[in-house]
Amino acid sequence: MDPKICPYLGLIDDLNNHKVFPYEGNHCYRAKKPTAVALRYQRGYCLADEHTACAGYINGWVNGFPDALKALPPVYKRYLRNKWVWAALAVVLLVSIYFVFPQQINAMGANLRSAVNSRFTQPTSSAAILFTSTPTNTSVPPTRTASPAPSATATSTPAFTETPSPTVTPTITKTPNQASSEFPYMVEVITTALNIRNEPIYMANGANIVERLVQGEIVEVLDEQKGWLLTERGWIFKAYTRKVSE
Repeated sequence: MDPKICPYLGLIDDLNNHKVFPYEGNHCYRAKKPTAVALRYQRGYCLADEHTACAGYINGWVNGFPDALKALPPVYKRYLRNKWVWAALAVVLLVSIYFVFPQQINAMGANLRSAVNSRFTQPTSSAAILFTSTPTNTSVPPTRTASPAPSATATSTPAFTETPSPTVTPTITKTPNQASSEFPYMVEVITTALNIRNEPIYMANGANIVERLVQGEIVEVLDEQKGWLLTERGWIFKAYTRKVSE
């Protein structure tokens, strides 16, 4: 004859069904909250005729289901309830991922450090650009290309370079009566073309050019000032002339 089973024994989610052998899923529904019953108690009472002598069956666990009769959860469940077990599993997982993808993780770390550094570091490159981008003007005059007046001997556009001393300053033109005893004398133009200026000053934009001489022309010099020669037509640069012997 099969033993009688306690009518209050059921599965965790089904009161009307239960296992006919000691099982962790068998719960006592006589408790206010269905509680798992220890396997040894299931053998001696819940799954036997002695369930009629169970205090829960008789009185309904007035003082609550005894802790001594509660079934212990499976070993794996006990371990999973431990937070330190989860922490250890997380560490093992992270270490495993690092060993599988070391290059990708190192690259992500480098990008993260760069982003943090750029967030909290003030840039300095813009200030350096502002101080170094201002152009500096030099006193070296540019090369000028002059076109001489039409003549029988000129067949191409002559070009010349004037290189006056950068320290030349304007001076008052001397009158003929101030010339020394060595003036006047004759000079010959030895460059392709030579500008005649209305003052002994080099101007890069050519604003003081009044006329041009071509190579071979001979002019009379009336005075000289710091590398400039005064002629009847204006001032010329001495370096591009040669004194003609009388």
